[in-house]
Amino acid sequence: MKRFARGILVLFLTAIMGALIWDAFTSDFSALYNFNNLTKERIVEDAQRYSLDRAEGSALCLYVVECNNNRANLVETNDLEAWDIEETKELVWSRKFDGVCTGLVANIALKAQTNSLTYDRRTAYWSFGMDRFLPKATRVGGGAIGNVKPICRDENAIVKSTKHEPK
Repeated sequence: MKRFARGILVLFLTAIMGALIWDAFTSDFSALYNFNNLTKERIVEDAQRYSLDRAEGSALCLYVVECNNNRANLVETNDLEAWDIEETKELVWSRKFDGVCTGLVANIALKAQTNSLTYDRRTAYWSFGMDRFLPKATRVGGGAIGNVKPICRDENAIVKSTKHEPK
């Protein structure tokens, strides 16, 4: 009986180890897949979802990482047609694997137009692992967004406001 219990324990531990290895492999693979297939359309689509689900219909401005003297900064992107997403993805890759453009700042971020939202939902960062925008502060961490300027205005937003606020 003791031998049987030990066999069950070994089988159980082997299954857990296998599951952990599988999870590590699939999460890295899915993040890489999401990164390679990221498009402007996907970003706008998820920004619209974020506006409705988390930002109470507020207009959202898009900010992307830019390198200035080898330091990462977020800059507003109000012209989606002119924005070169492939160039941004190359910079994101270089930041991750080549140590280029240092700084604890998100690679792609959103900022809501309204200040009536709670602090953690006013800004969001793109998660390649989750393939969507996540609020700045979550249970599993968050992207550093800092004080992005200029202030998000409806005319610069990639997602227009679906609510009417008093001016």
